[in-house]
Amino acid sequence: RSYTRNESWDDIRILLEREVETAHNERKLVAAYYQLAFMHETKRGDLEKAAEIYHKTLDIRRGHEEAFIRLKNILLKQQQWHELFNLYSKRLPAITDRQKSAELHLEMGTVAEEHMGDQSKALTHYQAALEQNPDNPDLLWRLAQIYLDMERWSEAESVLANLKTKADTHDQNIALHRAQARLYEEHLRDIPRAVDALEELLHFGVDEPEIREKLSALY
Repeated sequence: RSYTRNESWDDIRILLEREVETAHNERKLVAAYYQLAFMHETKRGDLEKAAEIYHKTLDIRRGHEEAFIRLKNILLKQQQWHELFNLYSKRLPAITDRQKSAELHLEMGTVAEEHMGDQSKALTHYQAALEQNPDNPDLLWRLAQIYLDMERWSEAESVLANLKTKADTHDQNIALHRAQARLYEEHLRDIPRAVDALEELLHFGVDEPEIREKLSALY
C-alpha cells in the first residue's frame, strides 16, 4: 500500500510491522521487511534497526539487490568490517556473473587485508578474483604484496614476473622493478636478476644515487 503525508512515521512503522506479521507469501514479506528497514534508515536514522531488518530481508531473499547495497553502505559507514565480510560471504552464492563475482572477491580481499588484518583470507579472495580476471595488474600487484608480506618468495617472484607483462603505467613499472630488485637481492640471492631489475629502474628514469651505489656493489 502507499502511505499518506498525514500518517506519522510511527504510524507507518506500526502498519509495516503488522504487514510483516500477516504476510502470507514470500514476496509480501520481503517487501514489508524492506520498506520497514528503509524507513528506519532514512526517516528515523536508526541504522542499527535498519541493518537488522535488511539482514532479515536478505535471509529470505539473498539476491535482493537494494537491501544488499543499503546494508553494505550502513556497515561501511559504521566500519563494521567483520560484519561486512560476512555479508559479502553470504552474497557470493547469489552471484552468477563472473565479472561481478571477481569484483566481490576483490572487495572481500581488500576488507580482509586492510581492515581485518587477515592476510590468509585476503590471499584466498585475491586468488579467486584472479582466476576470473587474470589480466588485472592492480589485482596481481595486491597478490604480490601479500606473498611478499608472508615471505613466500618464490610465489611472489612468479606473480611479479606475470605482472611484468601486464603493467601498463609508468608508476606500476617502477614499483614492479623496485620490488623485483629487492626480492632478488635480499631474499632469493639472485644477483644477476637483481642487477637487471635495477638497470630497468634506470631505464624508466629512476636515476637515484642509491640505485647506482647498489649496482656498483653488485657488478
